Amino acid sequence: MTGVEELKGKWTEASVENFEKFMEKLEVNVLLRKVGSKTTANEEWIIEGDDITIKITSTFKNKTLKFKLGQEFDEETLDGRKVKVGFDFLQ
Repeated sequence: MTGVEELKGKWTEASVENFEKFMEKLEVNVLLRKVGSKTTANEEWIIEGDDITIKITSTFKNKTLKFKLGQEFDEETLDGRKVKVGFDFLQ
């Protein structure tokens, strides 16, 4: 997993552009779009071999993602929809 280790550690969101428009395309309701566009997030990336954990904390909601690169998994969006998600790391 060369390269992905560089993401290990704690990260603070510096800025976000067009997030409300992005959420609108995903058909997120207007209230959640307004809240989401005003929210600041912090992430902690924990990488242990092939296992990746991302702990997301924000002023709106906290969430933990656990996955293996290249493997699809079930996830629930912040507005409650069930989706399939997968992460790949491209260099």
